[in-house]
Amino acid sequence: MFILSACNAPGATPLPAFPAEPTSTSMPTFAPTPTSLPTVERATRTPRPTATPIPPTPTPDPPRTNVPDLFALGPGWAAFRYTLQPGEDLGVIAGRYGVSFDQIRAANGFTGGEVLQPGQTILVPQVMQQISPAFKIIPDSELVYGPTTIDFDTAAFVSKFNRGYLFNYRETVDGEPVSGAALIERAAQNYSLNPRLLLALLEYQSGWLTQARPKNSVYPFGRAQGGTEGLYRQIQWAANALNRGFYEWRDGSLSLLILSDGTRVGLDGGLNGASVALQYFFSQTRSADDWGASVAVGGVAATFGRLFGGPFAHAVEPLAPAALAQPELTLPWQGGETWFYSGGPHASFGPGSPWGAVDFLPPGNASGCAVSENWITAMAPGVVARSGNGQVLLDLDGDGHEQTGWVMLYLHVATVDRAPEGAHLVKGDHIGHPSCEGGFAKDAHAHVARKYNGAWLPADLAVAPFVMGDYTVHSSGLEYNGTLQFGQFFKVACACREASNAVTK
Repeated sequence: MFILSACNAPGATPLPAFPAEPTSTSMPTFAPTPTSLPTVERATRTPRPTATPIPPTPTPDPPRTNVPDLFALGPGWAAFRYTLQPGEDLGVIAGRYGVSFDQIRAANGFTGGEVLQPGQTILVPQVMQQISPAFKIIPDSELVYGPTTIDFDTAAFVSKFNRGYLFNYRETVDGEPVSGAALIERAAQNYSLNPRLLLALLEYQSGWLTQARPKNSVYPFGRAQGGTEGLYRQIQWAANALNRGFYEWRDGSLSLLILSDGTRVGLDGGLNGASVALQYFFSQTRSADDWGASVAVGGVAATFGRLFGGPFAHAVEPLAPAALAQPELTLPWQGGETWFYSGGPHASFGPGSPWGAVDFLPPGNASGCAVSENWITAMAPGVVARSGNGQVLLDLDGDGHEQTGWVMLYLHVATVDRAPEGAHLVKGDHIGHPSCEGGFAKDAHAHVARKYNGAWLPADLAVAPFVMGDYTVHSSGLEYNGTLQFGQFFKVACACREASNAVTK
């Protein structure tokens, strides 16, 4: 048996602070990022730094039905999701957060016979001290890299502020100097976030867009912690925070924020996911008074409005239909081959994204990062919307945009023989070869995940579960664990090559 590993979470090595003027600082690779970002010839909205924000007119959101039932604990309770660490049990968590063992059991529906493991997520209940504002800051379509971003050119917009710090900023990534605008755009693509939102947040937090010498040139998104210096690392922290707030609200596991001063804020039930994402983002670094100002009408919403106009004017609502149905997909390799289910549902891209990806090891006994001779293949017909740095984004609706409709992400695809951008593929056509490119991996493998209108989809989404051929993906509640179900039979995810996780197409 060969013990192998799937995707690994990014880590970070502390770096020296950047000086006041934009400069290049050598940085190691620590998260998936494309190697080049050509300028896209698209129309752009003219910046309006002095315009009055258009009053938002958000659409009411339907009541959420996936919220944990905390009624048994009494009024005023909410919860947040916590990932168990090695050596922790419910008693440890209860003591740390000032609740009882029985209250944690009740919040999670535990009966007493459960076996908990490191990496498993649980709900930690807390008594709320206040309720968050009900103000909707932006629609969901202004958070994701979705339909409203197609005609937005990040570099062209940043160039309008050619005396600003961001326009003149350069940072060395993987040995190459990268502009500030390119860092924003690649983060938007990789994490599937709206570049307008990232720019508005950057301006609100530090003034990088409009100011030549902003006060905070080291921690521009506000996370003042060692190892997060510079735009590259700051934006990755920001992207994961935004995604975590958005997707945990959508799956019902987030109903409480704990601010930097310990204030416990329950989330208003009428909020939309994107507004919760921003409330969560600011909760990570701000105390109660500053947090309240940031998420109110005069906070980041006003900055967004000055730069881009009213965020609800062009909202795409809802992002996905209630009866969303996945198109027919097949397993991502050639017929007659047996691959191995090495990673159950885990983060689609970055730890803030939902558990929407699964991993497969190619045939053979090879371990390590040598490029496999086997082919990853198209799971459905489509157009390659983007190809580079280990990634292939296959657009299934055929318009060539990864921001619209169903899109498949293939990660860890080797440079050699990789399908180029613009290629029209039919089901079974070659995508490329498994490798370790594009992110953290110890062994060459294929990582596949789904998006719809720019939003990552969990693998076990009730209305549209991840189905490949005759196999349906199921999560066990522990990241990377889970099964592939084929009728009454199950293949169990394992970082190995054994009969129990062998899948033949």
